[in-house]
Amino acid sequence: MNWSRAEADAALHEHGFPTTDPIGRALLEMARPSIRLHTLPYTHEPLPLATSKYFGRPDLPPEVEWPMLRGDPLVFVAQINLAEMTALEPELELPRSGLLSFFCWAEEPGAGAYELLETGSGVVLFSSISAPLVPRELSLTVPRFEECRFEARVEPTLPPYESPELESLGFARDPTGFLPQEPWQRYLDVAEALARPYGGLESVHRVLGYPHQVQGALQAYCPSRSSDWRLLLQLDSDRNAGVGCGDAGTLYFMIRQDDLAAARFDNTYFVEQCC
Repeated sequence: MNWSRAEADAALHEHGFPTTDPIGRALLEMARPSIRLHTLPYTHEPLPLATSKYFGRPDLPPEVEWPMLRGDPLVFVAQINLAEMTALEPELELPRSGLLSFFCWAEEPGAGAYELLETGSGVVLFSSISAPLVPRELSLTVPRFEECRFEARVEPTLPPYESPELESLGFARDPTGFLPQEPWQRYLDVAEALARPYGGLESVHRVLGYPHQVQGALQAYCPSRSSDWRLLLQLDSDRNAGVGCGDAGTLYFMIRQDDLAAARFDNTYFVEQCC
């Protein structure tokens, strides 16, 4: 299906940002499609090769080496089947086929949670589906979480608070450093209304679109703090997988706009935010 801005238009209008107003119109033009991912409960049955999933074993070509950092294996966190994503929304800036495998580093895996996730430690591998794929065994040093299949839906998204997009429209902190009640509360209500049909703003797993941020603009954590960093994948704590990311945290794999357009997925940057 092709996504529509109609839901974003309705949410903006409901909360006082009509598109007859310059700010409401600008916000609507900034809307982006995303793929919202929901985990299905673990079934103990092996998933087919190249399935989009949270945790489990990555499906990789035999010649591809497991990503490492300082001599330790990175943690495999997700894989995304690009054909599944682009079949749902052809407008997505992604190759029409292939598999993305996402890894990051965790120093001290806790009971049901990854602790001390290191910003900048992420690796994204692109694999062709036409090449042979093999489910890789996990290292004994890597903790195991339930392998959960992703169910995907197209979700419209708007810029998050404290983002370069909103700053360009004059949304900013007051001189004391606080977010003013007006218009921030109305805009937060827009975000909640837009996400409500897709499971709300808890356990947000998302491909592209805008991120649901925990602690301010993600671009501030990325190299050069440039505004052209885009969300590639967001992963949240998840009950079905039995995993928490730090202290109620969220994982983000960011990519620059030019690298996304050129499918240079080796140029991503990993950020973790927590409460």
